[in-house]
Amino acid sequence: MSKPMQGWLLGIHTTTPTLGLAMQPVSGSQMKRSQTWSLGRQMAQQLHPRLENFLPPQQWSDLVGIGVAVGPGSFTGSRLGVTVARTLGQGLCLPVYGVSSLAALAYARIETDPVSLLAVQLDAQRGDWYGAVYRYAQATDQLSVVVPEQLWSTSSWQAQLHLLQAQPCSLEIVDGTALADPPVQAVATLAYKAYASGQLSTWSDILPQYLRQPPIDSGALKAPSPPKPPAD
Repeated sequence: MSKPMQGWLLGIHTTTPTLGLAMQPVSGSQMKRSQTWSLGRQMAQQLHPRLENFLPPQQWSDLVGIGVAVGPGSFTGSRLGVTVARTLGQGLCLPVYGVSSLAALAYARIETDPVSLLAVQLDAQRGDWYGAVYRYAQATDQLSVVVPEQLWSTSSWQAQLHLLQAQPCSLEIVDGTALADPPVQAVATLAYKAYASGQLSTWSDILPQYLRQPPIDSGALKAPSPPKPPAD
């Protein structure tokens, strides 16, 4: 079945203290848009009103899919964004696409200056790093995984970087910890690419990607659920 040529994908990024929302048009004739808010501990209370204010001039009925950053990052933030995306996907009968926070950082870097090999890192605290390596093919605008995202000790991550830097291809290191705003537009764009390719992804498939044991019960994802979107 062919995809509709009109509509929007909503991007949600909550894995840092800064909330990011984005709208990605299906049609190239419309302008994408995004906005961020530094909310810290107010993220859970502020997400829904910020989303309701951000959505116009589009309506809930204009959405054809949802992309959400699933982590790694803040445990609470990752869980919050995934819960909201799952609830919206279920309530609106829309596909939901989980996007790695590291992949979003890689793609955001590529959009400003295309490079072929990227190592993306985030400070995971406790002397550890979240890290992954991606290769970008400019001819096809495709991002592929070279080294899957995982939790690294500082020494093992540095060893991995040294190994990659010894290769002929130049390596770009992207440190997401230093960025003020989350790459929410990249989340929406990567979700759109999955949507446009016909990839099927339902709300029930999407879970937070912590990469280390979170200090919560895994059942906490189910409660409490955010309110369902209002009818247009």
